[in-house]
Amino acid sequence: MNTKAVALSLASIRGVAVPSPVRDGATLRSARCPARFSVTSRAARSSFRKGLRASRIRGREREALVYFESALILDVLHRHGDALPRYRSYYGLALALVGDRLAKGLELCRDSCRQSGYDAELFLNLGRLEKKAKNLREARRAFTRGYHLADSKEIFEEHLRRLDSGIRKVIPVRFGTPDTQPRSRQIAAGR
Repeated sequence: MNTKAVALSLASIRGVAVPSPVRDGATLRSARCPARFSVTSRAARSSFRKGLRASRIRGREREALVYFESALILDVLHRHGDALPRYRSYYGLALALVGDRLAKGLELCRDSCRQSGYDAELFLNLGRLEKKAKNLREARRAFTRGYHLADSKEIFEEHLRRLDSGIRKVIPVRFGTPDTQPRSRQIAAGR
């Protein structure tokens, strides 16, 4: 999906008028903005960092969503098209967790993982959303892929451990099988 269309549709949903970008020399300026204002990648990075900080504090998830959306829109305007996959992934995560738009969040995370298949953070975000959507096989696949790409593997091990414990709760156990018999009976039977 074209990220520019996503950004413009997001702005229209929120009722914000996004002016059409005009190329003027080396800077990108909006037709409505004064000449001293230019959209830069620095503004997008700053907004993204603020979103990361806000997402780590309980109760400020909506604020993080706004910052991630802002970073996405600014990056789309700066790049004249697709935003960085990292921005799309975090925006998709926030949109699904806070905005209750799980399908859209999954779509953004999957697209960012397809585009940039070497960033472990993107697979962590995708795995979290797949788990929320109850796609446990896809969540395991995303966490495993991220585990192999990551330098620090603890977070992926924790998510895989939680996923495995959740899967075991779902699988029914048949009584009377050797796995469910008490250990004393197994010892008495010579196993």
